[in-house]
Amino acid sequence: MEIIKRKKRDDAHAYIPELEDLYLKGRITRREFLRNATLLGMTFASASAFLAACGGTEEPTSAPAEGGEEVEPTEAPAAGP
Repeated sequence: MEIIKRKKRDDAHAYIPELEDLYLKGRITRREFLRNATLLGMTFASASAFLAACGGTEEPTSAPAEGGEEVEPTEAPAAGP
């Protein structure tokens, strides 16, 4: 006996098409698109497939400047008695 009948959901969240449009127009980054799409229930695989189909321009991130500040590693405090 099945008390609750599950409906198969093939529809996406209502905001997903708008999110896709924002990405295509360059108003949000690839990272923002993936974050928001997955928060709205789109699988990461589906969101990645959409981005791949768009042929979006991946801008490489810049490497840290050489000769920058060196940070000394910290040590854990000594254990108590």
